[in-house]
Amino acid sequence: MTIEEPGKPAKVVSLSGAIIHRHGDPTPWSAPQGEEFIQQISAHIEKHLGAVETVFHEILSDTVHIDVHIINRLSRFPTSDSLRLA
Repeated sequence: MTIEEPGKPAKVVSLSGAIIHRHGDPTPWSAPQGEEFIQQISAHIEKHLGAVETVFHEILSDTVHIDVHIINRLSRFPTSDSLRLA
């Protein structure tokens, strides 16, 4: 939805009527950087937090790559069940 005001660029609004602010032109899609460090990040998690039970890998990423590492609960971190890395 757009709101037209004479002499000004049209404003884009959500269905609720809230203005959607745009800060420049969107950048073209590019794959995230740093994929070569995934194994080092997993090793760091295992060293400091415990064994990684499983990892949910993001299949298609833009700008950042998110993997969710599931680790067993540790006595020193009794409420930590997972760690999200971006």
